[in-house]
Amino acid sequence: GDYSGLIREIRTNLDGVNFENIKVTGTNSYVGVIGKSTAEVKNIKFKDITVTAPYDNIGCIGIQEIGKVENIELENIAITGRNSVGGLIGYSLSNVTNIQATNITIQGNSHIGGIAGHNQAPGMISNTEIKDSNITGTGEYVGGIIGFFSKWNPNITITINKLKSINNIIQSTSNYVGGIFGIGDGTYALPLEYFEVKNCKIIGQNNVGGILGDINYMILQHCSVKNTKIEGLNINSKNIGGIAGEHNNSITNSLVEKVEIISKGERVGGIAGYSELGEINNVYVKDTKIEGLQKVGGIAGEKIGREVYNIYTNAEVKAIEKDVGGIIGYLANENTTAANFMQIYNNSVEGAKVEALENVGGLVGYIETDLYTQTNSNYYKNNYIHAYLTSENADTVSLGIGSSKHENAKLTNLHVYKYSKINDQYINEEIDNVKESQYVTADQLKQENTYRNTFGWGANYLYTTLSENKYPILNNMQTEQEGIDLPEDPIDVETMQANIKQLAENMKNKIPLSTYSITAENEATEQTTSEQSNNTEETPTYEIYPISANEINIDLSNIPKETFLRIGQGENAVDIEVDSRTYTFKYDFKTTQTLQLIQKTTNNASINTTSTQTESTAEQTISTDVTDTSTGTILVEIK
Repeated sequence: GDYSGLIREIRTNLDGVNFENIKVTGTNSYVGVIGKSTAEVKNIKFKDITVTAPYDNIGCIGIQEIGKVENIELENIAITGRNSVGGLIGYSLSNVTNIQATNITIQGNSHIGGIAGHNQAPGMISNTEIKDSNITGTGEYVGGIIGFFSKWNPNITITINKLKSINNIIQSTSNYVGGIFGIGDGTYALPLEYFEVKNCKIIGQNNVGGILGDINYMILQHCSVKNTKIEGLNINSKNIGGIAGEHNNSITNSLVEKVEIISKGERVGGIAGYSELGEINNVYVKDTKIEGLQKVGGIAGEKIGREVYNIYTNAEVKAIEKDVGGIIGYLANENTTAANFMQIYNNSVEGAKVEALENVGGLVGYIETDLYTQTNSNYYKNNYIHAYLTSENADTVSLGIGSSKHENAKLTNLHVYKYSKINDQYINEEIDNVKESQYVTADQLKQENTYRNTFGWGANYLYTTLSENKYPILNNMQTEQEGIDLPEDPIDVETMQANIKQLAENMKNKIPLSTYSITAENEATEQTTSEQSNNTEETPTYEIYPISANEINIDLSNIPKETFLRIGQGENAVDIEVDSRTYTFKYDFKTTQTLQLIQKTTNNASINTTSTQTESTAEQTISTDVTDTSTGTILVEIK
């Protein structure tokens, strides 16, 4: 055969050898430190290796035909070839396990991988990590670990797990680019699982994903993509996703966090760009930015068939043109039937920003036709939306389905956060087809019963995070979840203005220092004391009036010397010496605050007579006793 390298071919097992400071240049295919191997290769270290050839099947091992490859260390490796080029193996038909690779540089055309260019495996790929590397192709199938993976024997069950790609650049000007695999193709294989991509940059034309560019007929589970940028190159790019560019089987128990998924083209999603006949469930997308031309979704850019459930996201999702949704951008439901139906349920959009020119939905941006329903079949149920939507077309924007507001009625048991916004306006029944009875407030969102029973989520979520003021997290996820912050209901400016004006009106006359309280209805009531002061001196008085929505002026008159305005209570109190003039008090309408007039004394026996006999109070909550060597008059206590 036409093989070349430091060792042209090995036929007996190779164990416990170090290869260092080697440079190999070939003029044919099957070039490497070892050109061809038909034996086991284990406990080997390759360091400071350069292999260059203008043809195919190039790596530290050009081709591995049979025999396990395990316990290999790669460091400072540079491999350049045409097709089937890998840091360890150019073309592999063997089990590959326990590989550690650092500072790998790969250049080629197609079938390019940090570990193997093309792996047509009869068995295992596992326990492999590559970091601080650059894998570059000009053609299709480029992956951080393997460019092209396929199962050549349909009777063999394959185990593929525990693969990591850390701090790498994986790029091509063509299609099928992924942080782990460029493409995975394996009918009826066991799940691909426990994949991790972190701090990577992944770039390609079509079918680009954080884990895989494309995955056919395989289940993908227990995967994470964090702190990574995934990019589609131009306006013709399609299928760009946080986990997979395209998939046709289940993606489950996985996450995307602090990731940028950006494309100038269409079908862009937090989990999958294009999801065809595959389930997406028990996943979350958090603190992630997703942007494309059209068909852009927090979870899937375009979805055809099957189920989407038990998902939460707060992604910022933007389509330059149209069809954008908090969960799904474009729902291809035209061919839905009783045998080929779709379900969307138990999903939570938690403070997402969703934007496009038209067809903007908190749940789904665009549907091809009316939602398919059957009697006693709730295909679209138990979803919750807290979102801020922006659209130039007010007729095609909704917290439910952007393109078809009238279909919101089929979203059974839909609930929305009361202070969600559409075009910077709080939602109401006039601008969206969601009833006020479906609104929930921040106080309701702090209660477990709201999710477990009102929303109908039951045991699918965990509710321990509510005590930390965060939304529930997914149950049975084998990863730590922080959760997403619950909202705080905003200050109602109109109500705030009315309350403070009423407070000022109630106390607009100069009132002797006697006890006043503000009821829940904001009505001032004088509470007389058993004795009024017989002091003939002028009584200190005050007047309160509003000057803005959250500021009041306090005019003080006849104030004796050594009098202070105390703001707050206890150790946090601040005393400001005052005289007969005006003071402005700004209030945030969130925290309880107390204002008192204090006349400092050396002991309780010498307290000013007026102060000890009378108090003036304007309050909405019960005041707290203050122990001090001074006493005072409570002016205002509001909450």
